[in-house]
Amino acid sequence: MRVRAVDDSHDWTFGNNMTDYKGNSEAIKQCVLTAVLSVRGDWFLALEHGIDWFNYLGRSTNMALFESDLKSAILKVDGVYKITNIVPELNREQRHAVLSIEYIDVFSNKMVVQANVNN
Repeated sequence: MRVRAVDDSHDWTFGNNMTDYKGNSEAIKQCVLTAVLSVRGDWFLALEHGIDWFNYLGRSTNMALFESDLKSAILKVDGVYKITNIVPELNREQRHAVLSIEYIDVFSNKMVVQANVNN
């Protein structure tokens, strides 16, 4: 697996030849982060794709449903073999979430993804 790398602002990188791409476990890690940060309803061709961040950060949340939604999004990423741990911290007053996701990929590597979600 190979994907175009993104920078800290989540924009594609260009101009550095093959260093603008990530492969294998790093590619899967970037795809997991992208899946978690995707907002449901943001793309008109796939309105059910992504996480319903507007509701999860805006009102009281059924945490079981929230974690199920996260797990579903992560397991849809090609290359994720098994989720070992998810630690979500929601701050609804500031509409902010911090996620720590641990998973095992198809290359048998244990990976950790940290995600910061802002409104």
